[in-house]
Amino acid sequence: GALNDRIARLTADADLQRLLLLDIEELFDDEIHRAHAPEVLARLIERDDILIVRILKRAQTLQARHADPSVPPSVVDPPPPLVIPSAPPRLVLPDPFAWIDIPAGKVTLREGYDGKGYIPKGKTQTFPVPAFAIAKYPITNAQFRVFVEAQGYQTERWWTPDGWRARGANDWTQPRFWGDADREPFNRLDHPVVGVSWFEAAAFCLWLSEAWSARIMLPTEQMWQRAAQGDDGRAYPWGKDWDATRCQNSVKPRDSKHTAPVTQHAGRDKGDSPFEVSDMAGNVWEWCLTDYESGEQDENKSANMRVLRGGSWYYFNSVGFRVDHRLWGSPVYGINNWGFRIARF
Repeated sequence: GALNDRIARLTADADLQRLLLLDIEELFDDEIHRAHAPEVLARLIERDDILIVRILKRAQTLQARHADPSVPPSVVDPPPPLVIPSAPPRLVLPDPFAWIDIPAGKVTLREGYDGKGYIPKGKTQTFPVPAFAIAKYPITNAQFRVFVEAQGYQTERWWTPDGWRARGANDWTQPRFWGDADREPFNRLDHPVVGVSWFEAAAFCLWLSEAWSARIMLPTEQMWQRAAQGDDGRAYPWGKDWDATRCQNSVKPRDSKHTAPVTQHAGRDKGDSPFEVSDMAGNVWEWCLTDYESGEQDENKSANMRVLRGGSWYYFNSVGFRVDHRLWGSPVYGINNWGFRIARF
């Protein structure tokens, strides 16, 4: 009677149908109620309007086997294949973005202009550089906005310990000049993001590392110079001689007022490096991973000064655009001619 009642109230729920059929199968092994089993099974089969196909087929096979012992045991249909959800779509940064693979090589660094860095005064030092990849362009406002909208300024795990403390102390919620109408040219989507400290640039990298399951970070200054200079020891990304038309700068008689689109000087016949990396001179000084004083390459180590490379739209001396020119800045500062690009290694 209980089974008949369950059959009368049966729904299309596959699990309930399967359990009901198992109970009816057990009824055939019950010495007291075995005689009622064929009738109950027939009532179930009559519910073919809602029985899922594999349950109906199994019930019909069970019915035939008990009516005729020569019928072979039923072969239970295999469960439907497990549907594994596809991986979430890979985060895509707005264009323009591309990786440039840089082969292993070596670079020669020279003392900074102030003699306070890890390269001894009056000396040069040559470093091997393993293969790596670097972004073809500096990170743009449009690309950095993805980090901001992903709650980048509210998520501690994407910041270094020193960076998280600096974020709180300075109440950073976005790059400095995004809300400043007077700085409009700097905030255009295809211009390099400016007004970001070294800590904010590193946080962007740690966020992207998690999103892409890769080691993404600011390039070391050795990597940066390798990508800008190539193998022939050239002075500027495009060659041995200064050419003010190949980058955004303020070397007289030019007088740039702001940043430019990151693609403005891209191309072999314009400002690209031997590896076709763009904007390695001018537009914005670019943060590097390297500690200017110790030479350490660790984002989690405290540092008073981090390396900047490349010159900027504001810079007025052609020497500053040389691929071996080295500058430094406090990692807490962010001004309108400092930006960054990223590396994968």
